Amino acid sequence: IRGHLTGVLALAKERGQASPNADLGAICEFMMTFADGLLLRRVRDPDFDATGALASMFAMTRAMLAEPLPASNDNQSTDPTP
Repeated sequence: IRGHLTGVLALAKERGQASPNADLGAICEFMMTFADGLLLRRVRDPDFDATGALASMFAMTRAMLAEPLPASNDNQSTDPTP
């Protein structure tokens, strides 16, 4: 599944439908992890409706494909007040 999904994302990148800087491995990992969580939630709660969660996942995926955020390990506040 991972290889196929990464291939689909790579095709979107080749067609110019995704940023050339998009981290396809990270996006694939996000999508698979999110889907795993939805499946676990569904097992716990058979009445769970994943429609809204799926819409959110696709919106986040589109955002990651459009322009990835730069990596940062800076956890310092930029607020000058103590």
